[in-house]
Amino acid sequence: MGTHATIVLTTLFLVAIASDLNTRIIPNKLTIFGLLTGFLLSLLNLNGSIGWSESLLGCLGGLIFFLPLYLIGKMGAGDVKLLSMAGCYIGFETVIMAGLCSLVAGGFLAIVWSSLCDRYHQPQDSVLTTLKDADNSTVLRPGIGLNIKPVSFLQHVLRDQRYPYAPAIAVGVYLSGFLQFS
Repeated sequence: MGTHATIVLTTLFLVAIASDLNTRIIPNKLTIFGLLTGFLLSLLNLNGSIGWSESLLGCLGGLIFFLPLYLIGKMGAGDVKLLSMAGCYIGFETVIMAGLCSLVAGGFLAIVWSSLCDRYHQPQDSVLTTLKDADNSTVLRPGIGLNIKPVSFLQHVLRDQRYPYAPAIAVGVYLSGFLQFS
């Protein structure tokens, strides 16, 4: 992979990881931009030895690799599109290896994620208080003077126990590149 492609792909992964950790969504705009940029870099011969046909095969390989996991409900569509996007930059053979490495990295990161969720996941203090109206019905109103603890970054990330897979895909892509060239 060429220098330009490495910089672009790394930037795209950083944005995808931040979004996935924060919202559990990898935006379509990001993956579409990444796909178009990957194809353009390949067309302009700025992606090392990856030509446009290898870029297209890599995109399809990434899509097909994770598609079964999406179809059985074990992976989100954004994760499938993210590996497909990465395939534009790394080609078919490497994207298959990247998919396998992502599964291994995902297993390891899931263990870490699970232990962090168990350790840090605590019910958040409610920002609403329950009050009784004159007719004795329950009404929820914003609480005033509640003792609400600030939420740490880690608690914010772990608030939703769904596992963000973008970090595992990024680790898998870079690990496959390392294994291929070592």
